[in-house]
Amino acid sequence: MYSPLYSFAKKFTETNITCRNGWEFPLEWFDECIDTFWMKAGFILGLIELFIWFIALTPQILLNVRNKHSGAFTVTFIGCWIIGDLLNLIVVILTEQITVIKMIALFYLFPDFILLLQLAKYGDANDPSNNF
Repeated sequence: MYSPLYSFAKKFTETNITCRNGWEFPLEWFDECIDTFWMKAGFILGLIELFIWFIALTPQILLNVRNKHSGAFTVTFIGCWIIGDLLNLIVVILTEQITVIKMIALFYLFPDFILLLQLAKYGDANDPSNNF
């Protein structure tokens, strides 16, 4: 029985031998046939987005660790953020997007859970509704 989840898992176990004029880097590392200008542009922009997203929340996470405080976030805010990013990941998998987009969608969840763990650990001493 065919399913999008099966197709997603199959991508990581099979090699793409039908790509004749594809860019070698995404073909070798992500098993994606990127062979047009627009596909290359989208792939490169996706990698740039992944890098920018990686550095976007790093200062906040490090500040929370240094100050041992996470008063800027609430459980409701982070919960909504996690739900939104989970829905994004589901859509990306079901629509069989290229691997770099799947990586971005999956990576969105990591800072969410780190901030949630920081909120659980530090909370806000001045706001009891912010603690778990």
